[in-house]
Parts: sequence; C-alpha cells; structure tokens
Amino acid sequence: MLGFYYFDYELRYDLVPFIESTYNTYANIEDTSAKAIDFNRKHRAIAGLSMGGMQALNLILGGFRCDSVVYTGTETRWKNGLDTTVHAPGMEDLFAYVGAFSNAPTSSDGKTLGTTISSSSHRIDLLYMTCGDADEVAIERGYKIATTELSQAAGDKLLDYYEVIIKDGLHDFNVWNNGAYNFVRLAFEKQRRETKGRASFNLLF
Repeated sequence: MLGFYYFDYELRYDLVPFIESTYNTYANIEDTSAKAIDFNRKHRAIAGLSMGGMQALNLILGGFRCDSVVYTGTETRWKNGLDTTVHAPGMEDLFAYVGAFSNAPTSSDGKTLGTTISSSSHRIDLLYMTCGDADEVAIERGYKIATTELSQAAGDKLLDYYEVIIKDGLHDFNVWNNGAYNFVRLAFEKQRRETKGRASFNLLF
C-alpha cells in the first residue's frame, strides 16, 4: 500500500524512461537541458482516478506522502491507519497537464498543493479536477479539501484550472469517464494552440 505514496520515484526513473525509449514519443527524458525539459513537459500529461487522483496531486504537484501510524506514532485522520509524513518535491518539471478525478481522501490540502506549485520553476498549464456531488468517498474528504485555496496559493504558476462537480455523481466510472474525456480534450487543445500545430504527447493514466 505504501508504494502509492512513493510512486514518483518509479515514474521518474523507470516508467517515463521506459515509455520514451520504447515508443515513438516527442518527449525524451534523457535530454536534461533547460530547453528540452520545457519542451518535454508540454508533451506529457498525467491523470488518475480515486487513489490515482490523489497520486497525481500529491506526487506531481507536490503534497504530503503518507505512512503507517505504526511508524509515524501519530493519529490517523482518515481511519485507515495512515498519516502524513514528508513533503513530496513535486514533478512539475515532467508534466504540464494534470488531472484528478474523485481524488482519494489522503490527498493533500489545497493550500499545500498551491504553495508547492507557486514555488516551482515550472507552471502547471492545465489542472482539471472533478468529483460527483454524491460521492461519499471523495467529495468532502478528498476533493473539497484539495481544491480549497489551491488556485489562490498557486497564483500565476497555475494557468488553466477547472473544478467540475458532477450532479448526482458517485465514486464510479460515470464521473471518471467524463473527467478523462474532458481532460484529454482540454490538454490536447491547449498543447495544439501552444505548438501552433498538431498536438501529440504522452498521456499516463
């Protein structure tokens, strides 16, 4: 379970390099020049649902990792045996487009996420967050906590920002499919405008 909260290492050092060395992509993680980093991040997008949405926020934008209260010696807020520990550095240097659909309750609060975005040397070009208003898992303990004060704290480092509430939506694929469809559409359109041509980037779900 704790691997969820340290997945950024696998993403940066294993998964993204594997994808970009195996498939024909515009992005190339091996080129670490400042110009290449700026180019590459605009050709990558990442999004997740539920626990994956939490990971997209905590690990990509830069929130808190979680660990077992057995090791932290603290109380859990979520009644799941976990509590926050150290702050994740964020991965804004890899991704310009981020989506979180019905993000899980262990998502960091909006002020923490926004503050990390504002201190990054890279902007988030698109952040798309959605949840169903009848989602008993995520709406109160995940989505609302993560969106509160996020845009204010991020300032001008957060460009296009969407908070989408689905009426009568539950913690299910009706909400998630809608989120995935709109996130991909917005990310591709934004990337197409910025490159003045055809949009193409790595999309990780």
